Amino acid sequence: MCFFCYIICFSFHHGMWILTKYGNLLNEACTLAGYARYFFALGSLFWLFAISFQIRIGLLAIHVNDSRYRFGIYNVFVWGLAALGTSAIFLIDRIWGGDLSTLKWMPSIGFYQCWFHPNDWSILIYFIGPILALNCINWIFFLVAVFQIKKVALNLKKYQTSNSIPQKRRYLKFLRLFVMMGMSWILDFIPYFIRGNVYWQYLFLPVFYYHLSLGSVVFVLFALKSSTRRLVMERIQGRTQSPLVQI
Repeated sequence: MCFFCYIICFSFHHGMWILTKYGNLLNEACTLAGYARYFFALGSLFWLFAISFQIRIGLLAIHVNDSRYRFGIYNVFVWGLAALGTSAIFLIDRIWGGDLSTLKWMPSIGFYQCWFHPNDWSILIYFIGPILALNCINWIFFLVAVFQIKKVALNLKKYQTSNSIPQKRRYLKFLRLFVMMGMSWILDFIPYFIRGNVYWQYLFLPVFYYHLSLGSVVFVLFALKSSTRRLVMERIQGRTQSPLVQI
């Protein structure tokens, strides 16, 4: 459910991105779309943090029972912090928006354009900085998860009499984990630090297009895997099976 909420939130973020970049919005509509884009961007990153935290709990705390209230707690955490961050930049714009001496560090949503000014410090302070910090934490969770999975696989290998899991399947699991925990987001902000170099900007275009097509990537990696296809075929044929699906 957390991953599903992340995909929905990420889709809304891209919808707001299209509006703010190509919608030719004016005045209040432009400002509202900019704040909505910021809200869903923060929401997406906090959902990734919740997913990473949940995966860490699942791998490192095997004997801890999963609380039925945990998903509700994640919702309060994600939407509450996203609303708090959006309210903060809104109040800063409203309170100090008329002071020209503070424009360099103010969010200025809707002042120059529907988004942060790309060459001011504000986008680094209010957007890129916090998101990079969250990404670094998610990377730590990801590396711990990979280490734990490899450790469990090595321990199981001692007691297995049959062939071990093929390398291809193992790498696919790591790839799915990489996508699910949103590890590629950190690459999306590197162009900000090299914005003066056109050639480096072109090198990072594949990352941009990857995030635009994230829905297709998720469909291929998660919906088209063998266990999902087998479940769908068995449901179509009217067979009964356990509700547990291999991830």
